[in-house]
Amino acid sequence: MSKTKIEWAEHSWNALVGCSNVSPGCKHCYASKQAGRGLHAHWKGITEKIGTKSVWTGRINRAPDSIFYAPLKIKRGQTWFVNSMSDFFHENADPAWLLEMISIMRRCSQHVFLILTKRAEQAEEFFAQHPDAASEWPSNAWVGVSVEDRKRAYRLDILRRLPGRHFVSAEPLLASLGSLDLTGIEWLIGGGESGPGARPCHPEWIRELRDQCLAQEVRFFFKQWGLDTNNPLAEGCPANINIRKYIADVDPHGKGGALLDGRLWHESPDWFRESAADSHPAQPEPVQPVNSAISTIANAENHNMLDLTQEQAALTETLVKIANALRAATPSERQKLMVLQALTLDWLDAAQSTEREGA
Repeated sequence: MSKTKIEWAEHSWNALVGCSNVSPGCKHCYASKQAGRGLHAHWKGITEKIGTKSVWTGRINRAPDSIFYAPLKIKRGQTWFVNSMSDFFHENADPAWLLEMISIMRRCSQHVFLILTKRAEQAEEFFAQHPDAASEWPSNAWVGVSVEDRKRAYRLDILRRLPGRHFVSAEPLLASLGSLDLTGIEWLIGGGESGPGARPCHPEWIRELRDQCLAQEVRFFFKQWGLDTNNPLAEGCPANINIRKYIADVDPHGKGGALLDGRLWHESPDWFRESAADSHPAQPEPVQPVNSAISTIANAENHNMLDLTQEQAALTETLVKIANALRAATPSERQKLMVLQALTLDWLDAAQSTEREGA
């Protein structure tokens, strides 16, 4: 068991480790890099060095009992990302191990388990060979598929045939997914790729996902833009300011930011919000940062500056103050700040448009 930096889970449960690349989303796999460091004895043999890169060998190892049975030791309900260092339905995973993991999930009804796979076909084959696993699938175990481009959208059709509640990860999103049938899908997570060699993610691809989720009543969680240049706010970066620093100031959410059209989209199923609320007790309301941001916005709205450069600087400073306030805001304050943030972005865009017209 280990704490995870993934925003939509609290722990990772790597009862099995090891994998192999199966589709374009695997190209810059963070897990293979991590496994290549060989930090644990049971990671031996799951990667090999080719040049300077660590690549999967396809070998799957079982973790020691202290890790394999970890969820049984935690009484308080948690959300667990299952096999972040593998794929639950990998073709080389011992079915006996999977059946034992399913038994553990069934016994841990206080937890929620999230199983994400790129191997929808193998998942369907596993349940066909083990019908009892399908008929007795634990209600607290969600099954999801990764869909990084339109060619992989067929995985949604297979997902609907699998047991459990269903979610989709469109991360890293490498292309427009086009029109999607989200029937039977309760949650969609999207995001751009980050790290060395990261590929671009265009804002319209993300907007397509959001709009289809809204239309089909599916919860939408936008994790990150990945690259700073993917973020639409990058267009407002002054020429004399480093773009990474600029994005970190105006949108300090995830890698490359996570604001989409002026707000965060961190929707999640009810079980997730309840679990997060239990794990993170409410803190005193940060009244002063919020009031400071609102006051600054009001001044920006009412000023009558002739110097457009000065005006843009004032509005950029306002965005920074809002971003700082968002870090400590309560849910009710967060909604207010997001509205003010959207207004400020509109004013900044108008100021920049005026400057371009006058140039």
